[in-house]
Amino acid sequence: MSEFFNSSKKVIKRFLQNVVIIDDALRFVDEETSKTNIPKKINVPGKAAKPVSTEGKKLEVKDIDEKHPIYAKKFIDQFSKNDLLCSFIKPSLESDGNLKLYSNALKKADILILDWHLGEGDDGASVKKFIKSLINNEPEHFKTSMRYIAIYSGEENLNEKMQEIKQELKDMNIKDELAENQYKFKAGHLIISIFAKEYEDKVTDREIMKNEEQLTDEILNDFVKEFHGIVPNLALKSLADIRENTHRLLTMFSKDLDPAFLTHRGLLPEPNDAENHINNLISLEIQSILDENQTIHDDQLNSYIEEHPIWKNNSYLKEIYKKCYFDKNIYKDIDDFIDKSNFCTIPEDFLLEKLDETEQIDTLVKVNEQSLKDKLKEDVKACISKGSGNLKIHKAHKIFQQPYLTSLFLNNDTDSKNINGKFSLLTTTKTFYNNCLPYLTLGTILKDSNNKYWLSILPRCDATRVDGNISIPVLKLSKRGVLKKHHIVIKDGRCITYLEIDYSPKNMKTITLKGSDSKPICVNEEKKFVDIINENYYLWLGELKFDKAQMISNNFARELSRVGINESEQLRRSYQ
Repeated sequence: MSEFFNSSKKVIKRFLQNVVIIDDALRFVDEETSKTNIPKKINVPGKAAKPVSTEGKKLEVKDIDEKHPIYAKKFIDQFSKNDLLCSFIKPSLESDGNLKLYSNALKKADILILDWHLGEGDDGASVKKFIKSLINNEPEHFKTSMRYIAIYSGEENLNEKMQEIKQELKDMNIKDELAENQYKFKAGHLIISIFAKEYEDKVTDREIMKNEEQLTDEILNDFVKEFHGIVPNLALKSLADIRENTHRLLTMFSKDLDPAFLTHRGLLPEPNDAENHINNLISLEIQSILDENQTIHDDQLNSYIEEHPIWKNNSYLKEIYKKCYFDKNIYKDIDDFIDKSNFCTIPEDFLLEKLDETEQIDTLVKVNEQSLKDKLKEDVKACISKGSGNLKIHKAHKIFQQPYLTSLFLNNDTDSKNINGKFSLLTTTKTFYNNCLPYLTLGTILKDSNNKYWLSILPRCDATRVDGNISIPVLKLSKRGVLKKHHIVIKDGRCITYLEIDYSPKNMKTITLKGSDSKPICVNEEKKFVDIINENYYLWLGELKFDKAQMISNNFARELSRVGINESEQLRRSYQ
């Protein structure tokens, strides 16, 4: 495995916590004990039954019990080596009704391993019902959330068993992203894989036959492949930091604070605001934990860059070379070009202007492609680890402004614009995870019935409790192209939209909404607000994060506070 893959695996192992194995053939003794610790005499049924001696004999497990047992200690040892807690359930279908007893608890398992048979006479029906109930009972946005289910079976033709599971999920309108893979199902972060238990007589599916160590490693590798990236690694590391510091959070928010909290709540005009205040305090403490622990090392970044598949695409790299190193505008003169271009051999009669004459650099200079590739790698590493302001290379690295550095790693100019838009969206717009009804506040983004965009700059304190009608000040937003000047990125339907703010007070307006019961003004069922004066509706599109919204409000206040005076025109022009 690659260096970055292994570093990602360390993050995954730190994040994951528990594994649950459900199998009706569990053995809670080791394999040798299970095979040899049998009674010395076995009574054979019948009238003339006589004890049969077993002394000196070694009976196989299949002679006295299930054919394909699994041994708990082996799994405990393997998962413990990877810092995971492993627990076991040996089901009784008659008593727990197809695992209903465990379904809610098992939703908390990071990894779930099931046998295809969960009892006498059961041929996968219980597993299919259990997987279906585990997923189907969740809200829609949780159905494809992070969950790993492994089927570990000694049956033959496991590809057919997997097709049965895929059909069940297809009937639930959950699309398989790996339709061509006969042993694996994936939808979002939901992964279901099937593996064969290791035994000598296995006929089919030998390519997925795994012992305990191999199964453990395969499952962890699947997680790494799913979250194999710098941003996912940082997110998982953050979540692991929060988990590990839960006790510190609870110490900060102990029951000793109850009297002070009740006093605070009782003195507020609206007591329910106290809960929101506590939530804000908790989020700030979580931020403190992340600030202490969040980091990514240069060696991880360098291994990611070094191992990236882009370096295999020589034809695309030539376009990057042209932009980075063969543009006459980035060199002072021909001597500067010669001094900084040790990756190519330059003819004596070469003129700098020739760089604009052709896209085929090889017709002008003799390029050492490996040297050029190595230089680009090192320059990218320097740019990412030190920042563009610290680069000790010439100004050609203006190329690393968006979207060019993104397009380098995507191997695609078009997709890079969309990815940069998604990242901008994440950094500026608030995410609503629980489908709660949004309300109007500072930073709410609206779209009217004429397809014009507006931004609320109503102070948060005025938006918290509204009695009667209220006039909401809104700034005009203009739609722009991705490469044009813009301040805000939002998602309008399925499209990422780029908006520029018009700070001019003369172009702002107010809309009048109806409030009641000293509560925030929430959208109606269609996610719209209705202007009761102009009878115009405003579709809710999103809400800016607090810092971004406050910055815009401050910028508008500065624009509003400008002072215009009459003075000597010569004086005015001298300082303009």
